[in-house]
Parts: sequence; structure tokens; C-alpha cells
Amino acid sequence: MPTANHQTKKATKPQAEVLRAIRSYIAKNGFPPTLREIGKSLKRPLKNVQGVVCHLEALERKGLIRRVPHTQRGIVVLEPQVKAAS
Repeated sequence: MPTANHQTKKATKPQAEVLRAIRSYIAKNGFPPTLREIGKSLKRPLKNVQGVVCHLEALERKGLIRRVPHTQRGIVVLEPQVKAAS
């Protein structure tokens, strides 16, 4: 039985879209995107980077990415694939 501290690795649909955008950018360029590049690449672009930050924080809590502090492109994808929660 899951405990109160149990974290699911399922991302919400918007979080999964952010993760796909990061993965796609890395595959194309060989390095991770900036927050602004992530925001611009979404189906419904986010003009405010704080929205991207919120998604990244959630993905990090779920163990799907790791962020490197004080680094502009400091995003490391930890999971090869992720399924969006229904």
C-alpha cells in the first residue's frame, strides 16, 4: 500500500508535453533547451517562464528529470519515456 510520501512517476499531459519538448530538443541539438525555448516549443506556448519552471519542478519531484542548479541549460532527463496520466 502506498505511503503518504509515495510519488507517482506519471506526468500530467502538460508535463509530458514539456518532457517531450526537452527530449526532442536534446535529440536535435545535443544539449538541453533554455526555459524560454521550452515555453516557445509547446502547443500552447507559455510566455512566462514561471509556468515552465512549475512543470520542471513537478517533473523533478516525480523523478523524471534532474535540474542542475545555477546552470542555464541544466536539465537532465532521467526516464527514457513517460506516460501522461489519464
